[in-house]
Amino acid sequence: MKPSLNTSPYHRDDFVCANGDVSADWVKVNKQWPKQKSIEEATNAGVRTSLVSCVASLPGATAGVLKLEAYGDLYSGTSVTGWSSTGVEADSTLKYRALPPACAQSDCYTPSCNGEGTCRYKRLGSAVRSKLVLTGTSSVEVRMKPCSDSTGSPVVGAVTSLWLYNYTERYCPNLDTCSTIGQGGKAVDCGVEYASQCCPNGNCQCNTNGAGSNDKCAGYFEDNKEIDWELPTTGANNDFLGASVAHAKFTSYTSSKMGNNCGVTSPCFSSIFSELSQKEQSNDWHVYRIEYDGDSSPRTASIFVDGNKVDSLQGSIQFGLGLGFWLGL
Repeated sequence: MKPSLNTSPYHRDDFVCANGDVSADWVKVNKQWPKQKSIEEATNAGVRTSLVSCVASLPGATAGVLKLEAYGDLYSGTSVTGWSSTGVEADSTLKYRALPPACAQSDCYTPSCNGEGTCRYKRLGSAVRSKLVLTGTSSVEVRMKPCSDSTGSPVVGAVTSLWLYNYTERYCPNLDTCSTIGQGGKAVDCGVEYASQCCPNGNCQCNTNGAGSNDKCAGYFEDNKEIDWELPTTGANNDFLGASVAHAKFTSYTSSKMGNNCGVTSPCFSSIFSELSQKEQSNDWHVYRIEYDGDSSPRTASIFVDGNKVDSLQGSIQFGLGLGFWLGL
């Protein structure tokens, strides 16, 4: 990691194992995305700290290795439980949803078995985040082998990812005062971070016609600074049946809420579906690097594979202080 591209030295971690655990520079994570009203609405069971470990060596590795595990549609055991967005463990009865009786587990993406448009099975993975945070224009790099099964073959249904991330939920409860008669035009203190994204010119106030406020986020904004590299994925047509190790996805988010809750930075996200060369998609160890240039105009984020620039994103990138580096499966 290079917290500041222009001034800082690199911070290196070889994942030297201590009793099978990761070093003190990393935090194992219990978390579930995206946030849902209930765990029954979730399309995945999050990430668990119990699935993160460190091994002394693996074939092709030059030092210790961070090991991330995941469980998917074909897992039928009961010993691994998920995690909910409300911060509680999901018991085994909530971990995986059942498909209709006539459907097999392999039919997860068959339209007749999946009328809701998203797989009913909940998936469970693992992730770590760095304690060291980025301070602006930065570079992060990892030598990583994409997910493979017990035979060493690549797993298309499991996304190997690295990302820069800082998520903050912001609220403005004071907007409730705008429902009171006679408050038209009154300024409302929502805080600088909230107002800069949700109110024109950063000034929140009650509407003069008495119909609520000028707040486009309706009192709640998900401030989601994030840059992702994920593989394997679908191609640009977003066809899940066409997911392949030849495809990858590079994305920047400014908010995880779409529609009116997006904030003034629009669009909320920008994505590129990248096509990898035969060498870049091989099931082997690769060096992935994300570089973020916050000093340029427009702001730019680039992804490199084995030293070769694959793609760049520009413009819709809201990057601030305090971002951690995440690795996940």
